[in-house]
Amino acid sequence: MRKLLVGLLVLLSAGLFAQESAVKGNVGGIVADTTGAVVPKAKVTLTGPTGNRTTMTDSQGRFMFDLLVPGFYALKAEQTGFKAVEVKQVEVLADRTLTVPITLQPGAITETVEVSATSAGVDSAATKLETNLNDTFYSQMPVARNVTGLFYAAAGVNEGGGTGSANPSIAGGSGLENQYMADGVNITDGAFGGIGVFSRNYGALATGINLSFVKEVDVKTGGYEPQYGKTTGGVVQIITKSGTDQFHGGISAFFGPQQFEVQHLNPDSSGRLNQEGVALHQGEWDVAAELGGPVPRTRGHLFFFGSFNPSWNRIYDQFAPLHGVSGFPALPNATIPQISYDYAAKLTYKLNDKHVIETSLFGDPTRETSNSPNGGPGGLTLTSFSNSTFSKIANGTRNWVLR
Repeated sequence: MRKLLVGLLVLLSAGLFAQESAVKGNVGGIVADTTGAVVPKAKVTLTGPTGNRTTMTDSQGRFMFDLLVPGFYALKAEQTGFKAVEVKQVEVLADRTLTVPITLQPGAITETVEVSATSAGVDSAATKLETNLNDTFYSQMPVARNVTGLFYAAAGVNEGGGTGSANPSIAGGSGLENQYMADGVNITDGAFGGIGVFSRNYGALATGINLSFVKEVDVKTGGYEPQYGKTTGGVVQIITKSGTDQFHGGISAFFGPQQFEVQHLNPDSSGRLNQEGVALHQGEWDVAAELGGPVPRTRGHLFFFGSFNPSWNRIYDQFAPLHGVSGFPALPNATIPQISYDYAAKLTYKLNDKHVIETSLFGDPTRETSNSPNGGPGGLTLTSFSNSTFSKIANGTRNWVLR
């Protein structure tokens, strides 16, 4: 019985470690002198978002820092008889090992040589094909105002057809053959295979993650690790932001009214008969606020992060004509408003350099709302938020992670 329990514990631990390593990154390298000879027992210090970690190079001059929160770090190598070398702006990506070679020059250890940039190393041990898209990327590129809009920046990702834009085709699979992970937790719809909540009638309804909470999106298109099952398409790993040892935050806003876009193309535009109506325009507005940092009086052990990102969307529809019905007036255009209260919160407790407890909660409760009886100009508002069983549409998802 004892052997059975030990074996079960080992199996569970292996699975948990695999998920943990998938949302963290590693930094390693070799410390050598100007002749190329390795430097053993050199002190290497890593400075990052939650403090410092220190290690010594082995007999081959190698060092490794594993299970790091994605972000920017600094490395400093020191050895007696050599100038200290500090490498800044080392960017750690999820599920990747960055190799940073460090060359020490003869001199006093009190002198420091600063290297302002380093080239990204190749993870030679990896067999997977993936694209890492972090917040540095999407803050500088025009992408859709949702986390699913980031997927299309990866190679091998295309429109999923009838599964909607939130569930793309990855590596040739259909839009409902992918697996979606958030901080190592599976958020794939168990019935249909879509991200978050998926409906046969309405498509993708909720993902649970607002864009301001996303630190990085890792899109795996092939050769991914064995812990990812139940998928014949791609694997999307979403890594959320964490608090750091410095207070940081921001406020942003976005608006894209329907007047800013051309009228959508629909099957009717090609002379086909439409029986269900068409979407003519879509308007989007949202604001975001986020704040993170250390919790006071915890001596650098407890960090927090939170964000709130409400969004207001309006879909401007045109009803299909009533074919074969005489004497019935044509229905006016309809304005369908929706509001989503996206929220996220995260706590990180650092026990020591090798043990960390993290917990996060995120969701996106969404509902259709009612405005003025006449809706937009020349149209009417479909009032779905009411006490009527047949007209109320409310959806969303809530996820809790403890690791």
